[in-house]
Amino acid sequence: MGAPGSQRFVFESTILRTPDVVDERYAGDSESGSMMRIVVEGWRFLPQSYALVNQFQCLELAGRNGIELFHRDVPFLFAHWRQRRGMLDASVEERLDKLREPPPVYEPDVTLRISFPMNFSPVESGRLVVFGTSEFRVVPHNCVLGCRPVAEAMEEASAIVVTPSNWSKAGFVASGAREGRVFVVPHGADVEIFKPASDDRRRAIRAGAGIGD
Repeated sequence: MGAPGSQRFVFESTILRTPDVVDERYAGDSESGSMMRIVVEGWRFLPQSYALVNQFQCLELAGRNGIELFHRDVPFLFAHWRQRRGMLDASVEERLDKLREPPPVYEPDVTLRISFPMNFSPVESGRLVVFGTSEFRVVPHNCVLGCRPVAEAMEEASAIVVTPSNWSKAGFVASGAREGRVFVVPHGADVEIFKPASDDRRRAIRAGAGIGD
């Protein structure tokens, strides 16, 4: 799962460490006999930050024991946005392609939404978790589907929010969200992608840019 000590956007850092999302009988342990049913609603194959976070998160979740994962693609924010292939290795994109939509009749334990504007529409089964960011340490109404106060939308849906930094969390709280329903989940990195260049690669890059050692 990466180099020792590296922080990845892994399952333990999302759902299981988020109080009030699921109860302790779900431990990601295939021997426990408990399967956590998760439906992710988000974007794939798009050069946009939420889509990239969603993809790496799904790759982590899909590789965990004790998890049944489905993915539902949701409409892009803008009509001119188009899926783009080739941003990740072909083998990685193949794994993302294999994510299935949930069956017509399905009761997930958790619905995790990661798109924009934030969608707090109530779910029929399980917990609703919504990923979001407060770009300017505030959450304007137009950042919420239906253009409404984030605190009001969260309360009506009994939803929680996950956000990647304490700074961003402060924006949700300043916008009226209950502090106990906003959880910080720092973004991680795939250390197979984000790593120092080799000496040869570094010299080639510097030479190409006309920079000496």
